[in-house]
Amino acid sequence: ICQGGIYDHLGGGFARYSVDHLWLAPHFEKMLYDNAQLITVLAKVTHATDSALFRQRIEETIAWLFTEMRAPQGGFAASYDADSEGQEGKFYIWQESEIDAALEPKIATQFKAVYDVSSGGNWEGVNILNRLHSLGQLDLHSEDQLADARRSLFEIRKERIPPGWDDKVLSDWNGLAISALATAGLRLNNDDWIVAAGQAFADVLNHLWTDDILYHSYRDGQVNNHATAEGYANLITAAVALYQATGDRNHIATAEALSSAMIKYHWDVENGGFYFSSSLAENLIVRSKYAHDDATPNANATMLAAYTDLFLLTGNTKYHQYARKIHDVFAANVQRVVVAHASFLAAFDHHSNPVQAVIVGSVKDNQTRKLSQAVLRRHPALLIYCEDTDDLPDNHVAYGKVMIDEKPTLYLCIGQTCSLPVTDPAEVPKAPQN
Repeated sequence: ICQGGIYDHLGGGFARYSVDHLWLAPHFEKMLYDNAQLITVLAKVTHATDSALFRQRIEETIAWLFTEMRAPQGGFAASYDADSEGQEGKFYIWQESEIDAALEPKIATQFKAVYDVSSGGNWEGVNILNRLHSLGQLDLHSEDQLADARRSLFEIRKERIPPGWDDKVLSDWNGLAISALATAGLRLNNDDWIVAAGQAFADVLNHLWTDDILYHSYRDGQVNNHATAEGYANLITAAVALYQATGDRNHIATAEALSSAMIKYHWDVENGGFYFSSSLAENLIVRSKYAHDDATPNANATMLAAYTDLFLLTGNTKYHQYARKIHDVFAANVQRVVVAHASFLAAFDHHSNPVQAVIVGSVKDNQTRKLSQAVLRRHPALLIYCEDTDDLPDNHVAYGKVMIDEKPTLYLCIGQTCSLPVTDPAEVPKAPQN
């Protein structure tokens, strides 16, 4: 995927899907939600494996978000169309003659060999840039030359008529993007991404969170429609992600406020679980309620994980009760169609045996960041920061544990068992594993 034509090798970002099994020919539409989810998963894998390719794709795709997807009113726009000038993909495809005219002959020859460019084309007589025949990284000098060539072609492409831009700010898709930036910023140690995530979060709430009601979309000064369950769920998850990246507990308070509204307008009081649509929505024939994933994770699955986190962060048992009820309502459906419920299964795994990384000490201490990164490289942990564990809920498994030698101290807690204190990031791998 990262080397195929589904990736925009000049401008960054991934297309919506591929129409072939090789990931060569995409449907050229670019969606915010796809790119957000890919950033998140690539950041987790890169953090664990130090993949240079994945890191490059993260950096390029985030750069694309910042340069091409920032909405005028703040937050991130929804999508770019596939078509321009009445033709799908015209903005992105190349003829060999265009490459030859743009680059020096020696560089053009190298570029065409690496990016699969030929006179006959690789897709319907034209060329979709890809590296499917050159998956590995070349030597540093060659890669630098290719990067220069890409920049030259990108400047030429900027003169073309671009696809249509949908600059609506959507609460659910922005939630995914904010989580992605916070997660990538924390794991790959980039504070600029974390700051951008916080700003986007503030922008989205400023426009779409009014009088304790969340709205679905914003454009040209107008809000439209009440938020779906995914809007609430994804922004709650974004708030928790921002807390983990910054240690700012105001984000937890925001998550709780959003949760209260979500329960008020989406919770099925009689049977449990969240309806997709709000009770404030008008002219609905039926309100659907389900747990299977679509192109994005399901709201009930997302909230099973989010309520587990909120219970661990606050000690408020109502969140644990909501999580258990979500599980009980949908467990039978999950068992019947397992493949459709990946997010729910992941959420239940987290709920049934949560991994917590409790770090005692100042969140501003650089050693705290190093400890958090070290543990996340090894464990799918929820980060919890505190100056003193007496600040934790008194029912928390790490309550009463102390800082060692006045250094930020990690307690890795799995279920109801915590590790010995860890102050050296290099010692984190010795902590117990799930």
